[in-house]
Amino acid sequence: MGTRATYGLVWMALCALTVHCGPPPPGADRGRSQDPQVVGPKRLVAAIHGNPVSVSNALNAGGGGRIDGGQELSGLTSSGFAVQSTSGEWIPLLAEQLPSLENGLWTLLPDGAMETTWVIRHGALWHDGAPFVAHDIEFTAEMNNDGAMPWPIDPIYPYVDSVRAVDDRTLVVRWKEPFIRADQVPFNPPFPSHLLEERYRADKDNVATLPYWTTDFVGTGPFRVRDFVRDSHVVLTAFDRYVLGRPKLDELEVRFIPDDNAIVANLLAGAIDLTLGPGMSLDEGIQVRDRWAEGTMSSGVSSVINLNPQFLNPDPPVLLDAQFRRALYMAIDRKRLSDELMFGLSEIADGTINSAEVEYPYVASSIVRYPYDPDQAARIIDDLGFRKGGDGMLVDAAGKPLSVQIMATQDDSNAKPQLAVLDSWKALGVTPDAEVVTPQRQRDLAYRANFRSFSLQSGIVNGADGVNALLSREARLPERNYRGRNYTRFMNPEIDALVDRYFTTIPFADRMQVLSQIIHYTTDNLVWMPLYWRMLPTLVNKRVVGVQPHGSGNQWWNAQLWDVQ
Repeated sequence: MGTRATYGLVWMALCALTVHCGPPPPGADRGRSQDPQVVGPKRLVAAIHGNPVSVSNALNAGGGGRIDGGQELSGLTSSGFAVQSTSGEWIPLLAEQLPSLENGLWTLLPDGAMETTWVIRHGALWHDGAPFVAHDIEFTAEMNNDGAMPWPIDPIYPYVDSVRAVDDRTLVVRWKEPFIRADQVPFNPPFPSHLLEERYRADKDNVATLPYWTTDFVGTGPFRVRDFVRDSHVVLTAFDRYVLGRPKLDELEVRFIPDDNAIVANLLAGAIDLTLGPGMSLDEGIQVRDRWAEGTMSSGVSSVINLNPQFLNPDPPVLLDAQFRRALYMAIDRKRLSDELMFGLSEIADGTINSAEVEYPYVASSIVRYPYDPDQAARIIDDLGFRKGGDGMLVDAAGKPLSVQIMATQDDSNAKPQLAVLDSWKALGVTPDAEVVTPQRQRDLAYRANFRSFSLQSGIVNGADGVNALLSREARLPERNYRGRNYTRFMNPEIDALVDRYFTTIPFADRMQVLSQIIHYTTDNLVWMPLYWRMLPTLVNKRVVGVQPHGSGNQWWNAQLWDVQ
């Protein structure tokens, strides 16, 4: 693709094979050179699978589910106190160091409370040149803990007593009780008090409509916004005064491409250099890997593909019976699903903690595991009083068909397992109901919360700390404007108490005992029905240096070091 003519021919050929193609994207050949050495500004073009409404993930996370790539875009432009690398390690960004008992920045108080102290690095700035100060985080915490804002309240705040700026560079967080992740609270994305506080106090209902969130965005990250075009792309430029050093890239364009075929066409045509975040299916990634001589594919464990039962007024009501949920679960061949949809690169999920995580050896014996056994599933269904009608489909005692719904977004990563699971249940005699969430309804909170039987999605209950999605105060209820991490709307005071004990038990061995009880309960009662671990592809041009695969950590953690050869 060394010439414009050759590029045009390749593009035309690819468009013949894809559905969503148009003219070559503007500037697709900018930054290219036939000389293998990079000359002029260092520029990359990335693609994310979603269509974010804002540069800040505060708004992108405000809807009913994640906007693919929204978190990555936010991380490139907004640094917080700390970040989790793709290896799982927590690394300070705007803070000088993480609080610990050893360095004296984490103190346990005689009354059972505790405090963590964060010290801001010298020279930390907002993109407009204003100093980044502790009051910015004090203000961020106030906004984040305000239920009137259009985003969910972070699960940490019930444990927080106060967030106080001692001086411009020192912030003290007082905790009501011990909290195990007090050293990992990134306060990201932070909000600039000098730009937003006056408007927030005067007219909080309209703060989210300000141009600040898009075209006028000001952050603290390695890249600043030069241009934001809704439904199209954002152009980011290096922030020369970034506190960790000027990024090696001069410009990073991030295109919003929700269609897999279009991403494939752009990659093979040389129009984009890499993919960021989740969304693109693994099978598409493998196809690109096998055809893209100029690039490579890597993959990482991202999240568990999970069935969330509806615990609040489900239809059919028998869904509240754990025996019924067990029957449905045993009717799913999860190994076949994993092998076919993850191409043998993944494994089934018996719980929500991956076998590579540090907590897994301590809770593995507490996991209740279920074999694939459709015959046993059929016997359980029979014992519950359902019979097959003349068409071979199950009916209840009144002759009503046993219909079970799965709600899922229409992207392949959710739609394919949705249909496969429904086919398994149809073989059992269950009438399938596939409810497809269109992009237009992804942010309809009431609609997403009131699914009839099951919702299928990933990313909600991953890892040990994902148990906070069991909390009753996180249930997506109308009085909470349907916000929260508890998608199942399961509510149990005894489990609430166990989850709170988990997050407040500092000694690791004692904490693992509490976690084991929670894991046993969730797997025995199938509060969640995990299917398999999702592997996500990251596709990167070979000339790109430093970009690591999307996984359980944050892909942008080292974005200032990304480079081109």
